[in-house]
Amino acid sequence: MYKIVGKRVFLRQIEHNDFLTFLMLKQDKFINKYMYWPDKSDDEVNTEFNNLLQEINKNDTEKITYDYFVCLVNTNEIIGFVSIKTIFKNEYGGLGDIGYFLRESYCHHGYAKESINLLINNAFNSFGFHKLSAFPFTENKNSITFLERNYFNKEAVLEQEAYINNEWKNVSIYSVYKNTWQNSNYQNA
Repeated sequence: MYKIVGKRVFLRQIEHNDFLTFLMLKQDKFINKYMYWPDKSDDEVNTEFNNLLQEINKNDTEKITYDYFVCLVNTNEIIGFVSIKTIFKNEYGGLGDIGYFLRESYCHHGYAKESINLLINNAFNSFGFHKLSAFPFTENKNSITFLERNYFNKEAVLEQEAYINNEWKNVSIYSVYKNTWQNSNYQNA
């Protein structure tokens, strides 16, 4: 099993026996408040889970997504999820869409910062990306503040971009570049 280890959290790939945890996270009301997916049935989550398992088994040149559970180092408890979806990639670099969420009781304790730090370092230094972007809803002030504090810059706002729960949502685009990240103090935090 592939792990990316930090001081308080580690990122690990999803395994076959993780379905119930994945289902719990995907159906959590707090997590779903700002996500692009509507409430999903057990069957829909099962299909998504099996697709993630297939992706994990691909070699790095074929990979489209890099998906990890966020776990506590001391207890191995799964507290969230982080991922990068490849938008474009070639021998010169790549652009990835970064996503993240934590269970509510683990927010505002620095776990998100550490897990994103681990993911971004690997994205730039191991996975070959040169730019990562996040796409939070404009109403998700906590996520926007988090991104701004972690070297992501606002690039645009897309009006009425996502139709979620019978409502059009505006989406912000925030990005960080490899050279900016490598010149920051954050990559070694």
